[in-house]
Amino acid sequence: MKGLAICGVLFLAFFSYGANITTLDGHTYINVNVRRTDPIGIFILHSAGGCYIAFTNLPETVRDAYHYNPAVAAEHVAVQQAAFVERQLVAQKQSDSEKARRAITCTKQIVKKEKSSAMQSVEAESHLTPTSCRQHEYTTVDYSTRSYSSGRVYVRGYTRKDGTYVRPYTRRR
Repeated sequence: MKGLAICGVLFLAFFSYGANITTLDGHTYINVNVRRTDPIGIFILHSAGGCYIAFTNLPETVRDAYHYNPAVAAEHVAVQQAAFVERQLVAQKQSDSEKARRAITCTKQIVKKEKSSAMQSVEAESHLTPTSCRQHEYTTVDYSTRSYSSGRVYVRGYTRKDGTYVRPYTRRR
């Protein structure tokens, strides 16, 4: 019995450190060092790098050495698939809530734009522009014709499609 245990340990050591493994599809890995095992395969480092090999692609002797059990492997795969589906559902819910948040933000911006246009029409009628109703209170200097020697360009303030105002700034070419 003791001799059988020693043979088993030597067999594991043989396949864990520095052995060559040939898979069922004919791929040979040289100087193999097994880094991690799980119910469906092993992760190895070899002379050309590292990879994951499924037990179904390994010879029977290697499967036995790492205690491969098809029933446990099937259960492990089912758990992984269920976790994947769960992550997909959570991501979908987050995506839906993000879309709803964007729709609310867009609606608020449209309402704000309509209020702004209503205020501008009131201002045009009364010929008054109170400070609180002005859309832009920035000092604007026309640098658009100037060229800087350092490759900088002045950009005038502008309004984006979504209604937000971008202040004037200087950028590089």
